[in-house]
Formats: sequence, structure tokens, C-alpha cells
Amino acid sequence: MPLFLTKKRAHSQISDDESDHYHTASSSSIATPYTSRMRSDDDFDTRKRKLPRYSLPTESPNNIFRIGNDERFAKLNAPKVLPHGVKTYLELRFQLKHSNVFRLVQVPTSYTFQHLSSLICFLFGWESHYAPEWQLVKDTVLYPEGHEAGQIKSYRSWKDLRPLKTDGKETSKDLNNPFLESLKKVEDEKNWTIARVWGAGAIFTQRAAIFHYNLGTPCTVEITISKAVQMPRNSNQPVIIRSKGAPLTEDEAAECGESGRKNLKDKEFYKEDFNGEAFEQYLTGEFKVFLGRKELALCTPREYMIKVKEERAIIARELRKAAAEKEGSDEE
Repeated sequence: MPLFLTKKRAHSQISDDESDHYHTASSSSIATPYTSRMRSDDDFDTRKRKLPRYSLPTESPNNIFRIGNDERFAKLNAPKVLPHGVKTYLELRFQLKHSNVFRLVQVPTSYTFQHLSSLICFLFGWESHYAPEWQLVKDTVLYPEGHEAGQIKSYRSWKDLRPLKTDGKETSKDLNNPFLESLKKVEDEKNWTIARVWGAGAIFTQRAAIFHYNLGTPCTVEITISKAVQMPRNSNQPVIIRSKGAPLTEDEAAECGESGRKNLKDKEFYKEDFNGEAFEQYLTGEFKVFLGRKELALCTPREYMIKVKEERAIIARELRKAAAEKEGSDEE
């Protein structure tokens, strides 16, 4: 029986492992999905994506620490269909680490962490062909205020999830520390639903999930629980409630590093376009997400290629201008 249909247990029935995290949360605020105002386009660009420029094969002689996509793990395998619809949603905060960029999203309790991996790429405009790493944690403490408000200050490790090629019984060496000889258990992200982590009623409020993604520069998203929400009808579409800014592009991250994160909130993100059935259409390839220097936009594949060409032309002009200015200063 799914977790969201099970009866609420008394405190005496909670296991010792769970007792420290048992909190009652009120289910309030009926939310309805926004109406999407997206366009349709039958054109689909079939050109292959370029491979990530910073990736190295795990067994490459230049990759001395064997850091990368282990052959035992699958790349991010985006699901083509969404799970069955439910009325119980969890309101989750997706916080980009070391920035003020976040998304507050109501997510169906039937979503697995495989769905959540694709949802994060959808929300932040990242390419979905890298292998993510999930770290489930508990006993979390959040920063109360300031620039790091909403981010995790401390936690205790619990589980590790990744997209596995097997049935989820595979073990892997600790890729974060190649010098360790010990093995640790890594479970398949498809076998874990968000209700299994936080409970259908959002009772385990001190648990969190940390999403690690490598786009040439490391990206980390911290997911914390806000509350449980009851929808008026069964649905399997996520609902974006609040949002701010967008991440750096890969080129911006290489140029600016940490210093460029202060202006992330200035990027445009139209959450109305990303609501409705947008996520489902993104999974089927009908729409793509474009992350540029000024916006994070939802567009058709044809519009996506146009935006990419425009962005490259702007970068080329900036490089030519910078080269001309440098040449002029050298002559003086």
C-alpha cells in the first residue's frame, strides 16, 4: 500500500530511528495548478547534443582519481511518463547552495527521486545528461537569516541514492574520497519516493535531500520540507508557488566563480510558463528549458536553437570587443 494511504501511527509505534524526527504538520492551503500559457510547435531539432566539455571517462589515464560517471551507474535517465495522480502533495523548497536562487514547489507524494532529478533540471535550466548524486540527511539545522537563509547549516548523513543500472543492490566505492577502501551502500533513486523520506503528512521535518550535480563546476541544491498540501482533485503535475532568480550558465560559472553569484536573482524566470502541464511536456521533448545570461525560459526546440545562436553571437561580440580593447591598451 502506498505510504500516503497508510494510517497515521501513534508516537509509540514510531521506531527508534524515526522518533527523533516525528513532528506533526498541519495540512493547509488548498492549491490549484496555474494555467499554462505556452506555445506549441511541431518542429523538433534532431541534432545531437554536444558532450559535456569537462567530462572525462572514469578509466581515462588523465583521471587519476577515477572521479566521474562510474560504469555501474546510469546517467540521468529522465522518465517519459509521470506517476499516478494523487491528492496529497508536499511543499518543498529547492535552494541553490551559496546563492539566493530558490524554488518553492508543491510536489505529488507519488514522485520518486528519479522524477525529482528531472524536476530539478527543469526548474534550474540544466542539461539532463549528467549522473546526479543524492544525499539523504536528517537532524538538519537551517540558517535562520542573512544571505544563507533557508540553507542547511548542519546535518547527519542517512542514505545515498543514484541512478543505478541494476536492480538497486549494487555497491560502489566512495567517489567523493578515492582514498577510502571501504564500500558503502548506494540505493537506486527509483526505489525512493518523497513520501518515504518526509512522510505523506510531512511529519519528518528534520529530514532533507541534497542534490549534487556536476556541470563542469559543481552545483548543489538542498531540498527541505515546508508542509503537506491537499489538492481538490488527483493530479501528477508539480506546482511552483514562489521563485527567485536563476543559476549561472556554464560559461558564466567558469568566468565569475563564486563572485558572480550575487546577481543571480536578477535573471528572469516566468513561473507561470513552468506550471500547468509544462513539466510533462518537457519530459516528452515537446518543450526545452533555456538558461541564458539574462533569463531562464521555456521554449520549443526550434526557439531553443534560435536562443542558443543568439547567445553565442553575443558572447562572440563581447570577446571580440575585449580583445580589441586589450590590443589598444597594449599599443599605448
